[in-house]
Amino acid sequence: MAHGEKALKDTLLIHARVAFQPTHEKQPSLAELQHWASRNGFRFYRFNDIKHHSYLPSDISIKERQATEQESADVLFLPSQECMDALSKEQKLKLAFVLSTVFEANDIVYDLVNGLNQDQALKYLVAQGIINPKSQISPPAGPTDSPKRTY
Repeated sequence: MAHGEKALKDTLLIHARVAFQPTHEKQPSLAELQHWASRNGFRFYRFNDIKHHSYLPSDISIKERQATEQESADVLFLPSQECMDALSKEQKLKLAFVLSTVFEANDIVYDLVNGLNQDQALKYLVAQGIINPKSQISPPAGPTDSPKRTY
């Protein structure tokens, strides 16, 4: 267990494939993987590359092959907010780079970079074609302006 914790010390994200219907003995479920990640300082961020299964016969010509059952997906875990806050500037920039280039997660990249340098964050949005070069970004809403979340 200590080796695992040591290996995770500098880990910036976890990208794992999870099968929704287990195909191997002792294969972890999404719930088990999420529980393990949470215990190790990571939070579920999103699914990626969802694979589907079709029940239509594969040996006949079909106009449009439908596949409705989700078989598996890549799961992306990012550091918990507490762990994210503890990352160094270099670690945040590395994470932002991977999230941008591999996963195209521009909103969280903006948030990471904005926490380090607001001008660079705006330049990132312009470079990605998300905003116009002359756009003005309003400051985030304060605690009294933000809507109350109910869960």
